[in-house]
Amino acid sequence: MSNVKNQKVIKLLAQRELRTSKRMNVVLILSIVLTCVMFTSIASVGGNLMLALRNQTMRMVGGDHMAGFKYVLPADYEKVLADKKTRDVVYRIFVGRAVNEDFQSFGVELNCAGDDRAAQATFSLPSVGRLPEKMDEMAVSSMVLEALGLPAELGTIVPLKIDIDGRLVEKEFTVCGFWEGDSVAAAQLCWVSREFAELYVPTPPFLTGSMGRMRCGLTQA
Repeated sequence: MSNVKNQKVIKLLAQRELRTSKRMNVVLILSIVLTCVMFTSIASVGGNLMLALRNQTMRMVGGDHMAGFKYVLPADYEKVLADKKTRDVVYRIFVGRAVNEDFQSFGVELNCAGDDRAAQATFSLPSVGRLPEKMDEMAVSSMVLEALGLPAELGTIVPLKIDIDGRLVEKEFTVCGFWEGDSVAAAQLCWVSREFAELYVPTPPFLTGSMGRMRCGLTQA
């Protein structure tokens, strides 16, 4: 292709063309802007939709970690904890299920949280109060209190019938913490103390977790 040396003439012709086609240029610019806005909106809506779907799934499953294991043995838990490819490993100890007649529309599980991170990972960290520390203390979902006709207040006495491996245990707990229950969750959680868990589901002395009862969640590093 040969080079045109008369740049001034080309520039003059280009400017004249722009002046005579102002309306078309405005339409072209607006079309480009609207196209950019459209694609940005689609990307934004799509991203928000995927995020909402992911959050909904995590709430239904009952955990925000990338992976989870049930019925973990002590040796298995130690391996997961020591693996450099995992991070933010948390655990909870399954104690039993509440079988009060009031719990017809949803299930209620009693667990012992490894720490606050474990409760947060299951969307069940008390927004008022704290996790239990004593035998008769309990942190509970507001939906459990509502089903029992009890107020969501610290110090409320909660009578529960608990199925622990086929054995029925009846006990009253004092609410030391609670949070807003989520109707999407597969089961509502109640946190009991380590003391209570050790009494009814004793753990091996070499690991703070119950053999066959531990449930751990982890995120890939």
